[in-house]
Amino acid sequence: MNNFIFNFCVSITFLVSAIFANENIPPGVIISTSPDFATTYVGSPSVAILPDGTYVASHDWFGKSPLGNLTSIFVSKDKGTTWTKTTQFPFHWANLFVHKGDLYLLGVIKQTYKVSPSFSHFAIRRSQDGGKTWTEPVDSQTGLIRTDGIYHTAPCPVIVHNGRIWRGMEKILSKKEKETLKLSNRFGTQFQALMTSAPVDADLLNADSWTISEPFLYDYENWVGDGFLEGNAVLSPEKKILNILRAQPLGLDKAIILDCSEDGKKLISRGKASQIDFPGGEVKFTIRFDKKSGRYWSLTSKQNNPIASRNYLVLTSSKDLIHWNIETILFRHHDQDNHAWQYIDWLFEGENNIVFVSRTAWDGSHNAHDANYMTFHRIENFRNKTSKDDAPWLGQPKPVSQRPAEDFKTYETADLTIYGTYTEIGTFGNGQKAFANRNYVWLDVPEQFQGWKFTRQNARQNAASKPLEEISVRAKKDTTVYLITLRHVAYWKLIHSESGYSDTSKSRIRIYECPIKEGEQLNLPQWGFTGGILLFKE
Repeated sequence: MNNFIFNFCVSITFLVSAIFANENIPPGVIISTSPDFATTYVGSPSVAILPDGTYVASHDWFGKSPLGNLTSIFVSKDKGTTWTKTTQFPFHWANLFVHKGDLYLLGVIKQTYKVSPSFSHFAIRRSQDGGKTWTEPVDSQTGLIRTDGIYHTAPCPVIVHNGRIWRGMEKILSKKEKETLKLSNRFGTQFQALMTSAPVDADLLNADSWTISEPFLYDYENWVGDGFLEGNAVLSPEKKILNILRAQPLGLDKAIILDCSEDGKKLISRGKASQIDFPGGEVKFTIRFDKKSGRYWSLTSKQNNPIASRNYLVLTSSKDLIHWNIETILFRHHDQDNHAWQYIDWLFEGENNIVFVSRTAWDGSHNAHDANYMTFHRIENFRNKTSKDDAPWLGQPKPVSQRPAEDFKTYETADLTIYGTYTEIGTFGNGQKAFANRNYVWLDVPEQFQGWKFTRQNARQNAASKPLEEISVRAKKDTTVYLITLRHVAYWKLIHSESGYSDTSKSRIRIYECPIKEGEQLNLPQWGFTGGILLFKE
């Protein structure tokens, strides 16, 4: 085979993979397992510790399954070593928390148990017997807090400040509202941020106890990305309530900070300063403050350096909520298509430990997003963790090539030798076919690129479809390489983001450039629906 081949940076020395007694079993303590990996998935993990030392965990189910939109409750009497399921009921996207000795579950209750119901109500349940039995939210006196729109959330933290409990949430725009605002159909654009609060001594099941802020729409003028969701109520170093949200910027490790008014009725932008660098900001996270270290902590699915999906879990901390440090790598797996630690919810345990629950995708999962386990974990002496404690890579590195030699083609231009598994060379222009296996065409191609060539290749069927295309270039002289993709690419320069292709969402692509010296070889990054497409002049 031609040695000029896509190699995934094989020259980098990989750490030795950890060895488990049974490689099919994920790390940690398994709390819950999907009954059918192909159709039924674990979502929204949450954890609480009761005053008597009982640990309680919860998660919902999603997928094409009768369990969809039900939440299961589990208890442990031995600090997480073993778990017993206690009950299950309709609820979704909810977090457990303890308030004045009682256990609560705050989330949404949906109209039906279908995968995509028409609306969801802001609701709360209470248990006074350690999670065995729960109140039923049937009206405004029993936990049905708001029914005036489509509400959304995740297992996000509840904090107490100034005599009130605070909790971030979102409201979903209707299709008509999105059309009025001329928003795209990309995921993230439908969410408006909210802050909810109630007096600490109030009846939390009474809808009148709750104040909800005005909905806040993503600032597309000042921030990169498609939207935000799953906000954290956090008390700033200045003792102000903030809402820190997961951002949806296609591969950027970013988050959004919004200030909250003292009365809890308004969220306030900081303009461009609201968007911060935050490792793992594209996947749901929980932030908590540790008095002993004077730092804020989080466990996040870092996306970049190296490029990852949800297969790279790190422990991070910050003094000011603006600048975040990665303290140690907790888990990492070579395969990002079917392995993940995500939607982490966690608590401080005793003086020096952190315990957390994970929506874990492992061997046999439908894909990384559609997890097949909820697992429990403990980080001992978390404040002392450093890069020396980084976890080893799990699984096996991907082979140098996923394709047989006959799949590779070579194409010569004046500047480049192109080598890869693309289907054919196409012309980049308005109305030209974009992918070999789709009928989508290019839209809004800028004049400067009209008539250029590109590697027409297969769009991926979904996040788990395999194999990825493999495309690399070698420079015949000093030149510039251009890349078309959907996601952010570290170390490449973004030069255009207004073109797209004719799917139902009119998805936008990004065009990047990267200089390359004579004789150098460059492998195009490959991920997502489009993969990495080479754009070039003849």
